[in-house]
Amino acid sequence: MKESDIISGCQSGEKQAFKVLVEKYSPMLMAVSQRYIVDRHLAEDLLQEAFILIFRNIDNYQNGGSFEAWLRKIMVNTCLKSFRNQRKNEELKHQDNAEIAEPVFQEHDMDAQKILRMLNTLEEDHRIILNLAVVEGFSHVEIADMLGIQESTSRTRLTRARKVFKRLLLKFNEITSS
Repeated sequence: MKESDIISGCQSGEKQAFKVLVEKYSPMLMAVSQRYIVDRHLAEDLLQEAFILIFRNIDNYQNGGSFEAWLRKIMVNTCLKSFRNQRKNEELKHQDNAEIAEPVFQEHDMDAQKILRMLNTLEEDHRIILNLAVVEGFSHVEIADMLGIQESTSRTRLTRARKVFKRLLLKFNEITSS
């Protein structure tokens, strides 16, 4: 089924078209979710939430832009909403999670899963900024708007995140060269 047929079928309320949409785009959207959310089960739950939002808002999609980009943006926003809700809950409970687990590397070659594990060891602020800026390609203006922060805060967090990630890469290289 072509993308345009999937879209028009979903807009017409056809269950088969939505099933095809889920089957076709789940892997890509799950990968996006896992870049933001460390817990796989939560990432899966958010994927389901994103598909519900996609189904509810498919009538708002206009063929002027990339459908995949539209889907990704919904997934990213779903993850960010979860992040903000989690942050609010943590603030209410006054819990301080200052310690970050050290990354553990068992093999010597770098692959996507190892990079994902390294990203997942970053503080949430750093991980989210790296994903939004580097992976998704959003500008600092867009990131600031999405996260409700100043543009300068986005730039500062990205600089810090890059430094932390660079240290992780250097540590990985030290482990693999020993």
